[in-house]
Amino acid sequence: MRQQIRSDVEMLSRVLDRLVCQGILEEGGEGEHKRYHLKGRPASRRMRASEAIPITVECGFRR
Repeated sequence: MRQQIRSDVEMLSRVLDRLVCQGILEEGGEGEHKRYHLKGRPASRRMRASEAIPITVECGFRR
């Protein structure tokens, strides 16, 4: 289970890095506490729901 979670987190990290490289997102924060926002938009400005970029992560938790 932990290995699957680690794998999912690494995949999400690669996707976010790719969006940063493509100029869609900008990265903020420090160390492990990273934040992402649309490029050209201040991180402090809250997005309206219509501007949100949906990101879905499936971790596969099962009981």
